[in-house]
Amino acid sequence: MLWDFRGLRIHPCVVQRTSGIDYKKFSPAERASVNHILQWIDLIWLPLGWIVVAKDQRWLVAGILFGCMTMMRLQAELMDSIGYSTGMLPYLELQDYERGLLIYSLFYAVFLGIVHFSPQMKGALLLGAGLSLFFMVFTTAGLIMLI
Repeated sequence: MLWDFRGLRIHPCVVQRTSGIDYKKFSPAERASVNHILQWIDLIWLPLGWIVVAKDQRWLVAGILFGCMTMMRLQAELMDSIGYSTGMLPYLELQDYERGLLIYSLFYAVFLGIVHFSPQMKGALLLGAGLSLFFMVFTTAGLIMLI
């Protein structure tokens, strides 16, 4: 359920944040700019991954990270569309998009650390590590988003 705000596609979970910030004191333009930044904050991992990994691993790592970022947005959209944008159980106040950002960022950091300290990892081994990351973070984030 993405909607358009002056050409910017903003996820409703980012707009309806449950943090302690009072958004009513900000102008609509300030709210839109903060929401747009929060919507795309995880893209910082792409240039970080480009810098951290070895030269011959860059494109594969960038593709893996981009695939995970896309999946996180699809998971948040799915949870929002079935009506559980804050999860099924009321234990956490975070929206599903915020939960996904936290979980995926944790896994990105671990993955980039592993790849950084294994510069000889190439080809099928790197692809296997990337697919393992993808399915581990997908499952973990899905369970955390449901809680």
